[in-house]
Amino acid sequence: GKTAFLGYDSLALDEARVLAVLRDGKLAPRLDAGEEGQLILDRTPFYAMAGGQVGDHGVLGSDGSAAEVRDTTAPLPGLVAHHVHVTHGGFEKGMILRAEVDAERRGGAMRHHTGTHLLHAALRETLGPHVKQAGSLVAPDRLRFDFSHFAPVSPREQRHIENRVNAEILKGSGVESKVMGREEALSYGALAFFGDKYGEEVRVVEVPGFSKEFCGGTHVHHTGDIGLFLLTSEQGISAGTRRVEALAGEAAVERAQQDEGILEELEQAAKVDRRELVDEYARLRDELKARERELQALKVKLASAATGDAPGSAADQVELGDTLAWTPRFEGLDRKAHAAVVD
Repeated sequence: GKTAFLGYDSLALDEARVLAVLRDGKLAPRLDAGEEGQLILDRTPFYAMAGGQVGDHGVLGSDGSAAEVRDTTAPLPGLVAHHVHVTHGGFEKGMILRAEVDAERRGGAMRHHTGTHLLHAALRETLGPHVKQAGSLVAPDRLRFDFSHFAPVSPREQRHIENRVNAEILKGSGVESKVMGREEALSYGALAFFGDKYGEEVRVVEVPGFSKEFCGGTHVHHTGDIGLFLLTSEQGISAGTRRVEALAGEAAVERAQQDEGILEELEQAAKVDRRELVDEYARLRDELKARERELQALKVKLASAATGDAPGSAADQVELGDTLAWTPRFEGLDRKAHAAVVD
C-alpha cells in the first residue's frame, strides 16, 4: 500500500501502522535495539526528501519501543521510508506507533522553502522572465538555488533581490496551497520546472500577487514567519547557469550577528567608525604598497653594493669551490679602526 502524508498540518500522529520492516534494503521480520533499517508506515507526518527539500528527522515510538528517524525518503512514488536507528525494544510489521517530527528542523526547512519561492519570484522580477529554476536544495539551515541566466548577478542586483524578498516577508502575506488539475494549474499561472513528471492533480503554493508554483513541499503559513532573508553568495556553475545561496530565519539572524561582531572587531582594530572602514582599508593598502616599493628599491641598492656596482664601492672576487663570491672592499677605510669598532 501507499503511505498517506499528513504532515502539512500536523507534526505528530498517533496510531500509524507499520506496513513493512526493511534491513539493508530487504524485508526483515523485525528491527531490535541497536539495529538500523527502514520502517514503512500506512500514514506519516514525516516529509520524504523531494523537490530539493531534505527529509524530516524525528522519533517513532510504541510501548517499550523507540527509534530515531535519521532521514525520510520516497523509494517509490507514494511510499515513504523512515530510516531509523532503534534505541529501545523492537519494531515489526503490524505494530501501531506514534510518529513525531523534529519541529525545529522542520521549521527551518519550511522557512527556507518559502524563502526559495520568494527568491525565485524576485529573480524573475529583477533579471527577467527567462530565469528558470535549474535545481535547488532546501535544508533547515540554508538554501541553494540554481537558475538560468546569461551573466553574473551584480552586487546591486543582489541587494535589490534581497530587499524584494524581505519586503514580502514584512508584508506577512498568507501562504496559500491549492490542489487542482495540472492543466488548470498551468492556466492559473503556476510555474512548473525541471521537466518534472506531474500527475493529473498537482499542489500549487502561492504568495498572492508575488509567487505561484507547483510544489509538494512544506511551507510557513505566513511570509512573516520567515523572519529575515540574506543572500550569502552568487556564482556561475556552468554556461548559462548561476547559483545563489541564502539564509532565512534563525540562520540569517546568526549570520547577521556574526557579521556585526566582525565589524565591531575591525572598528576597534582600525580605531575608526565602520562607515570609514573601506577608506581606511584603501589607505592602508596604498601605504603597504608604497613600503613594498621602498623595500624593493633598498634590496636593489644592497645587491648593487655587494657586487661593486654601486657608486663609491668596490668588491673583491673570491673563488669558493665552484662558486664565485664578491666581498665588499671599503676604499679609504682604516681597517684597524674598523676592527676596533666591530670589537
